Amino acid sequence: MKIIDQTLHSKVEGANSFIQHGMITFFAKKPEDLPVARKIGDLIRVHRAVVREYKGRKQFSVNMTYNSSWCLFHSCDVLIREK
Repeated sequence: MKIIDQTLHSKVEGANSFIQHGMITFFAKKPEDLPVARKIGDLIRVHRAVVREYKGRKQFSVNMTYNSSWCLFHSCDVLIREK
């Protein structure tokens, strides 16, 4: 799963620019233990992941059989309040 947050992404102009992103790799015994993102804008929270750098990118390894967990918030379920 590719992830983008404010620490990785900044607005870069130009046709050849690309978006910086990190990667989350999930390990599980059953497919039911894995998150299913519906669309861009969904939010994921990961607990007890191992963070490394791989080929210049942040990589989060989430081992569901070894005490890691996640929760996923679909963007259509999240209400945004304006002040």
